[in-house]
Amino acid sequence: MKSRSSVRLYNVLFPIWGFWLWPSPLWLALLAGNFAIDSLVVCLAAGKGRRARVWQSSILRVWLLGYACDLAGAVVCLLVMIGADALIPPDTMYPLLLFPWNVLIALPGVLLAGVLLYFANRRWSFRRCGLNAAECHRLSLALAVFTAPWTMLIPLYG
Repeated sequence: MKSRSSVRLYNVLFPIWGFWLWPSPLWLALLAGNFAIDSLVVCLAAGKGRRARVWQSSILRVWLLGYACDLAGAVVCLLVMIGADALIPPDTMYPLLLFPWNVLIALPGVLLAGVLLYFANRRWSFRRCGLNAAECHRLSLALAVFTAPWTMLIPLYG
């Protein structure tokens, strides 16, 4: 009689960032949460009398550009990881994914995403809002600082 093959579950606890890799119902919550955060930042950074008009005419572009800039930052993080993998022996790669070394891998992507958020929002998101240059700068800077993908700095393991 043959013995039953055992089923082994390696990696039962899947990291939350892995849900970005394939479709999941969690995506709806993440999309709504990102939209809410972008809305909050736009409303708080806009002038008191202009909040509704600025939000209504810019939020869709702000939200979509935010995802595009975050994707560019994630690609930079991936390229840094690939470069580190090529330069560092495999047995020493695991400590690079722990704090504080993970910051060296993620920080270039976070900074790039923040800079892209600033310039993309300044160029495309607020041109139809009737804002002057100083107001556009303030809104773009607030979005770049508060909506940059800071969660990339969370260690992957540990």
